[in-house]
Amino acid sequence: MNSLSKCVLCVSLLFLLVVPVHAKRLKVGLVLGGGGAKGAAEVGVLKCIQKVGVPIDFVVGTSIGSIVGGLYSAGVSPEKMEQLFMRQDWVSLFTDRDMAHKNDALHYANGCYYVFGFPVYQTDGFAGRDGVLRGDSIVRLLDSMTGYKDYMHFDKLKIPYRCVAVDLETMSEVVLDRGVLAECMRASMSIPIAFNTKMRDGRKLIDGGAVNNLPVDVAKKLGADIIIAVDLDQTARPGTMLSKTQKEDDTNWLGILAESIDVGGVLNMLAGEPKFAKDLQINLGNLINWFTRHPDDKKYRANLQMVDVLITPNLAGFNLASFEQDKIAKMIKMGEKAGEAVLGKLAEVKTRVMMSAMGFQ
Repeated sequence: MNSLSKCVLCVSLLFLLVVPVHAKRLKVGLVLGGGGAKGAAEVGVLKCIQKVGVPIDFVVGTSIGSIVGGLYSAGVSPEKMEQLFMRQDWVSLFTDRDMAHKNDALHYANGCYYVFGFPVYQTDGFAGRDGVLRGDSIVRLLDSMTGYKDYMHFDKLKIPYRCVAVDLETMSEVVLDRGVLAECMRASMSIPIAFNTKMRDGRKLIDGGAVNNLPVDVAKKLGADIIIAVDLDQTARPGTMLSKTQKEDDTNWLGILAESIDVGGVLNMLAGEPKFAKDLQINLGNLINWFTRHPDDKKYRANLQMVDVLITPNLAGFNLASFEQDKIAKMIKMGEKAGEAVLGKLAEVKTRVMMSAMGFQ
């Protein structure tokens, strides 16, 4: 054995003596908040996280954060997500437009009438529905992108994943840890009244942002020691320090519904749909009750206190419905800019994780 080999052996033995045999590596949780179209900024942030090489052990998301997070957990790269955001015709996607008949003034198929590809009326009316939009196209798109189409536990994804939804009847939080991935992602972003609710164990599920828009606590329960969170909430809340400008630029659920849905047209259709109208009235009652109480504020503030690296892209001037291509591009850039501003902190997280793996906390 030459002198170099002896030196290497001595260093190796010394390392074994110093480093505990059962060193516990710190776990990192990535939390992606809700915010509709503003979720494009989360794609920009993911680029920076990958650039630094921070190991992510858990991903938790709400609403659009559940979409971005679910795709990331399934192994979809930020670059591919950027292509999705930039190239997708979001209006057609959300309205289930049949692009094969986009030039047809009127088309009928499978019990549904289409005008220039947009579904406008079903011969069975609104049977089995409690939202104006079905959201079927979103599920098909997510299915095709993730590659996971069967029922599964989300711990089996490339990165363990959870998404948050809300029981519409009780307005209580529901953390989804298993199921068909695309269906659960869709459930977490079911903006009430606009989208048909998703059923799960007899419960109607809606957008998780109603009670937990930044689910840090869910990541902590999974075992995350370090939290990296992307907060898209530009609404000034009690106990937070967001500017007046940010507050004015944001748009709440009710505003989005008023902008996005032809309320008069819906009411006309409801004239012959008493069951749908009754469900709509009940759902609106629950939502208005929630909106006036805003019970998520306390949890939101508590969750912020548990974040180690908080990333808040400056999205003034954008809102939940800013799906225009030029706005999407700008928000992705704003996400990258926000990620670049914390590159040093992300590098520190990576170092802490590596050191913990060697027994140094």
